[in-house]
Amino acid sequence: MSWSAHPRTITNEQFTDGTTIDGDRLQKALKDLESRFNDIPRGDIKTKWLPTQFISGWSPTPPQPSVFPFNDQSWPFLRSINQVNDIVTDAGDLSNITNKNREKGYRIPGIDPDIAEPDVGLSGDPQQYIWETTLFFSDPVVLVDWTVFLIIDSPQILDRYYKNDWTWHGPDTPEGISVGDLTKDLVLNVSVDCELDREDRSLSDVEVKKSNFKVALKKFSQIDWPNPLLFTPPEMSVLYAGGPLAGVALPLSLYVPIHQRSRVRLSIIFPKYPPTYVNTPPPFAGAPQAWTEYPWSSQVMNSCLTVMEPIIG
Repeated sequence: MSWSAHPRTITNEQFTDGTTIDGDRLQKALKDLESRFNDIPRGDIKTKWLPTQFISGWSPTPPQPSVFPFNDQSWPFLRSINQVNDIVTDAGDLSNITNKNREKGYRIPGIDPDIAEPDVGLSGDPQQYIWETTLFFSDPVVLVDWTVFLIIDSPQILDRYYKNDWTWHGPDTPEGISVGDLTKDLVLNVSVDCELDREDRSLSDVEVKKSNFKVALKKFSQIDWPNPLLFTPPEMSVLYAGGPLAGVALPLSLYVPIHQRSRVRLSIIFPKYPPTYVNTPPPFAGAPQAWTEYPWSSQVMNSCLTVMEPIIG
């Protein structure tokens, strides 16, 4: 019997040359057909896909060094290294930290996360911070693309708050970096947790990584308002002093298939340098600056993840 004559998985009854045909076998084959078409398996139907977009964002408030305990808190951004100082005192055994590193492959020039110590005010070693978003998918999906926006106020505004220019201002810089160089210290990670132990970050799979690129070269075009200080768009009830928005857009083309019951992590990892590295002007001063001592407050962060989810007929 040739394979081409096999009716696949509908019925085990074969009606080809060299086989007998009788009423009982016909009845059984028809019963198999009826059972299958009354409950069609997923594999028999062409999967249709529907795009879904997951949008998230964070608008930081100005740091207030004179106010405690919310003077320079980084929430929801966390240190890349789990430190005892960051754990609530009644959280259990403070010496038993499962994951020292929150992510994989995020080291950048000038910062060694393994030796970074916790800050005290504006002092402390250079280190990195992570904004991480997790998504759980019960069915298989396809990650299509992920775009991250870093939004700043218009460069034409003198007294603006969000003014990151992603450029080294010094006076000190890490080895191999000069004042005036564009920063290459932002890392974007898309990873999937291990299905057997989702809490162990050392077992996670990094699907897509974007690093070692000049952030300032990713600026999007800006359309100025007629008068940034006086013009108020109709949809705004109050004047926005920051003027028309500027910043960078970082698109990542993914097209990564994700298996069922997966937990996906989207991570934005940026640096926190000591004061001598970034030459931070006072808040609301017009001079541009890089990440500053409060890197989570240097820009507004938004992201959009596009996912193709299956629709079963």
